[in-house]
Amino acid sequence: MSLPEDSPRALRFDRREWGGAIGDLGTDLPLLFVLITALDLNGRNVLWTFGAMQIASGLFYRMPMPVQPLKAMATIAAAGGITAATFAAGGLVIGGLMLALVLTGTLERLAKWVPLVAVRGLQLGLAIQLFRISPTLLNGGSYYFIPEWSSPVVGALVAVIALAMRGNTKVPAAVVIIPIALVMFVLEGPPKDPLRLTPVEAFPDEFLTLSALKDGLLLLALPQIGLSLGNAVIATRQVARDLFPDRAPSATTLGGTYAAMNLVAPFLGGIPTCHGSGGIAGHYAFGGRTGGSVIIYGAGYLLLGALFAVDAEFALALLTPPVLGGLLVVEALAMTQLAFRVERTPLQIGIVLVLGAIAAFSSMGYLIALALGIIVVPRLVAPPVASVTT
Repeated sequence: MSLPEDSPRALRFDRREWGGAIGDLGTDLPLLFVLITALDLNGRNVLWTFGAMQIASGLFYRMPMPVQPLKAMATIAAAGGITAATFAAGGLVIGGLMLALVLTGTLERLAKWVPLVAVRGLQLGLAIQLFRISPTLLNGGSYYFIPEWSSPVVGALVAVIALAMRGNTKVPAAVVIIPIALVMFVLEGPPKDPLRLTPVEAFPDEFLTLSALKDGLLLLALPQIGLSLGNAVIATRQVARDLFPDRAPSATTLGGTYAAMNLVAPFLGGIPTCHGSGGIAGHYAFGGRTGGSVIIYGAGYLLLGALFAVDAEFALALLTPPVLGGLLVVEALAMTQLAFRVERTPLQIGIVLVLGAIAAFSSMGYLIALALGIIVVPRLVAPPVASVTT
């Protein structure tokens, strides 16, 4: 039985949902391709599993709840010294940790203890990190037919177009941005330094060994857990409440799907994933209002995985850094706007700024900011707990 089109849980696939589908590209694509090349993964399996997770999330949540790579784990893995087996084991371990938090009720209690102003600080931390990543993309690309200095100009143009067309119900920004990306792809020409990939069929069986699981816990899962609790669960729940107050999921639900994805993905050759507050903000900024935008987004990865199976170099060449950088700036701006939805008092603004800086610039920053949000912030603001409810 289908839902009425005006039902909050109905899926739509109109032009706005198609526009929303590009809202998270600037965050996801660079990380995915870096991981594929750094860990010598099977790009087809990674992309297909990632796309399938997107589609499952859109169908389950019926809202723009996208799936993203686990950023802290991806960054550590991309820096080197981590094997594919350890990376897969880290995803399995963090999925188990999150499941334990859900089943014991600890996750819901943690979410209730964090005041709204502290959640906003975590959101600002993510926005700052997105802004810090964007220059690398805006200045990226190596083009045969246009000067390299034009890359940031193209990225800035994409950001301006996206912001100017934000909220346009007739012509989504994607209608203009996608042709720009295709033009940049054509101008890039043949690869100057062709990649020679020798991907394995899936993650090696060694990810189930005690050694890999131990390394996955110590090297990957523990550095990731603070970001996951702060952004993937608590901040994501708050963004959903801000944008979709009638259908926002609970922390327990978000933690449950987070755990399920990471307990399944390693066996399919996929990477560790989560939900993210920036992802919802990005899809929403570009027009997404239902799970349709996430389903469209996931279908794109299924297609990209098919292209990768045929020609890996062609699929990797589709990455157009300046365009992705422009999209990332828009996502960061959307998250910054949400981060300052607090009482505009000097105290609350100060708390947001301090926690945001700690989350963005400190080692284990999200875990430290989360702890401060639970222990210190409630002593400074009142009421300490009820402020996170709508």
